[in-house]
Amino acid sequence: MSRKSKIALVGRLHKERGLSEFVEIFQKLEEGVQTQELLIVGGGPEEAWLRKQLDLCSRTNTRFLGHLDQEDLSMLWGDIKVLVSCAPQESYGMALREAVANGSFVIAKKNDTTISLAKLYPELISTYSNPDEGASLIYERLLMTPPSEAVERIGESLYIQQDSYLVALATSWIS
Repeated sequence: MSRKSKIALVGRLHKERGLSEFVEIFQKLEEGVQTQELLIVGGGPEEAWLRKQLDLCSRTNTRFLGHLDQEDLSMLWGDIKVLVSCAPQESYGMALREAVANGSFVIAKKNDTTISLAKLYPELISTYSNPDEGASLIYERLLMTPPSEAVERIGESLYIQQDSYLVALATSWIS
């Protein structure tokens, strides 16, 4: 049986990450019947503000873990059922890719990057347009189990993509 049960936000805590929308989504989740477990991984200038806002969510148990190195984060993926990204823009979407490679669902704000990732990995990535839709998708995913064959296929695909991306990046540096 999977131990995945938690919702997470992974990344730098600054305004460009859509944190006010993130809080709004959790306020809407509060209207549901179950208590949520939320992990905040990362730090930044908006951490104090986010702590204060999430303290107001009485049915959300929040743990701020601060910045984690890659090894600690990779051990944490086993607990994360849903990764939430409210950033209006994503460049590469590294945390989103890591999440799906580790069998976590991703609920992400619609933007060019998240839309293309959702097309590649529709079993695990869903995009939303507004906080109501985001909260609804999170709630649905908490009741689901990621299909293991899709997780395996996605992990292999991401490994190949990552490898070719790194080669292209290194080539651009020496050109």
